[in-house]
Amino acid sequence: MVSMKYRYLFFTGLLLHLFASCATAPSVTEAPAQPLPGEPAPDPYLPVKEKLVEAADWMKGRKSLKVGDRSFGLDCTGIVLAAYWYAGIDLAEDFGSYTGNGVRRLYYYLDDRKLLYKTDLPSPGDIIFWDNTWDANENGLADDTHTHVGMVVTMEKETGAGTYLHYNYAKGIVIEDINLLDRDNPAANSPLRMKSLPKVDGYRYLSSQLVRDLGRGYELKPSID
Repeated sequence: MVSMKYRYLFFTGLLLHLFASCATAPSVTEAPAQPLPGEPAPDPYLPVKEKLVEAADWMKGRKSLKVGDRSFGLDCTGIVLAAYWYAGIDLAEDFGSYTGNGVRRLYYYLDDRKLLYKTDLPSPGDIIFWDNTWDANENGLADDTHTHVGMVVTMEKETGAGTYLHYNYAKGIVIEDINLLDRDNPAANSPLRMKSLPKVDGYRYLSSQLVRDLGRGYELKPSID
């Protein structure tokens, strides 16, 4: 019969072995942290948006535009196409299916893909479409649609203060101001309607006052690596 002494030593050794095993056991891999209730989910389009902002900084002030092996025209549509091509997205891939000027073709290309929307707090990378930036039909009235396009570069969510990239007919490729939460403030919004045009329709001329729609082109599948 095993003595009480040996039983005590056996169980003591067993307990020490178990404690040692627990101390050295591999830790369980934790699941990735999930957003807390009320927290916004991570933006899946953030990498392409950052590339679009990088493109805007690179393009500002340039007198010609060549991205990789593709050249782009120095006009409002060409600027947006170049920025998106820089980020790997070909917005002109289906232009032949549409009619009208470049702004209108781009507008309906995004419309067919359900990527147009309205908001007072746009996101960097959003494409901005404007009406009545110039008198396209030369009738002296503010009845001209799809006359200009640009791209949001920065946006302060708290105040609505932002900037946008576009082609200014007098200055070239520029980044200027917009605030859709303060639409009638000329200190917060750059002028966009040509000064030579008649002062009609209450003379709405600021970048914020002439916005038609915005487009989420960054949600399109990349066309190039």
